[in-house]
Amino acid sequence: MAEILELPGVKARYVLGMSWRHEDAPPKAKAMRAMGAERGYWGVVYTTSADAVQAGFCEPVKGIAVAAKLRPLAAVVGGAHPPPWNGLYDLGSGRYWFVAVRDGQQVIPDGDQVGTLDEMEALRNAHRESGGWKEIEGGLQDLVDIVAGTAKQPTIRNYGPAQMPSWLPVAGAIVVATLLVGGGLAWYLHAKGLEAERIAREQAAALAAQAAKEAADGAKHAVLPWSVLPLASEALGACAREWDTQSLAKDGWVLSGWECAVQEGNVAITASWISNGGLASAAPGVLGPTGRTSGDSRDVAQDWSTLSSFAETEDRAKVAAWSVAKRYGIDLNLEKAPVAPPPPGKEAPPPPPWSQISAPFPAVAPPWLAFDGDELETIPGYRITSIGYKAGPIGPVGGWEMRGALYSVNPAAAAVAGKAQ
Repeated sequence: MAEILELPGVKARYVLGMSWRHEDAPPKAKAMRAMGAERGYWGVVYTTSADAVQAGFCEPVKGIAVAAKLRPLAAVVGGAHPPPWNGLYDLGSGRYWFVAVRDGQQVIPDGDQVGTLDEMEALRNAHRESGGWKEIEGGLQDLVDIVAGTAKQPTIRNYGPAQMPSWLPVAGAIVVATLLVGGGLAWYLHAKGLEAERIAREQAAALAAQAAKEAADGAKHAVLPWSVLPLASEALGACAREWDTQSLAKDGWVLSGWECAVQEGNVAITASWISNGGLASAAPGVLGPTGRTSGDSRDVAQDWSTLSSFAETEDRAKVAAWSVAKRYGIDLNLEKAPVAPPPPGKEAPPPPPWSQISAPFPAVAPPWLAFDGDELETIPGYRITSIGYKAGPIGPVGGWEMRGALYSVNPAAAAVAGKAQ
């Protein structure tokens, strides 16, 4: 059975007790979902430091709502020693973790187990028959040291059947319905925190149900843009998984840029390459006009599980964003683009029900390591739109940036709605 481990002084939380299998190539989400039906719907696909591909599974851990906030500890520590090696780590309170790694830095199928000292020693003894093991003993601080020195840390994904919030299909209708019932948008203005969000959503849905039904056809294209994008932790996890499988060099070509764009239902991955002695015939992707650069792209489907329509007024959203940015030492520029005046003789159009401001966060490390997803989620209406990496002319020596959008609701829209009645 899988367990959650919190290491002292480490923000990330880790999963222990997963089952592992070798894969010839990274399996698609559909295949992971099928395997998850037997092995457990929480899963991870990652490439080891020796370029071997593994998939890990476990049953969802009770009390954990978002799998993307967790990391598989066996995958993170697998490259800590030359294979074959196994470790027995004292977790405290009479609990021990056994991890076993063989060819290609891969965790063996049952080489990620938690139990008592007697149970784990018995498991280690059973594997001694295969011979050649280097045996490691350690504790929590040893694990802290390993994870601190491991840059690539894959994250868990929930491959279970998608649970679309029941209110989302009529989200657009509710927006229009608020104009009919007058002041319905105000629910968004007073909702604070996750519990308040749930209450506000239920109240708004009940209030607007009748009008929403009548307005559904006319509201097909009025879905709240942030309601189809995941919250920060899940977006970070999705991009981290794709980066974990990304090669930094191949056949004389080195990675010069990388982007993970977060979209409705997928992430779009774009990789840029520059020749470092590599032949044009060996270029990954499509060659540029000089034959010294190339690019490739792919879309990776996602079953987003953390969708939310909650947003605040622009002022409140900005204060929350600036507060989070300040804690990371970032001067966040949230200047809004000016609105063009109406043509002479024309009345200004009614205010839109929401607005969007660009909110970029620079980072000195991969954003999934540099930022806490839970903390980013305290910014109402904030969505990560893309994560980008830029290298130097040759080799991976560049920097990172997390680009995002800050969505907010417009109280003036509700006021106009009230006057129109």
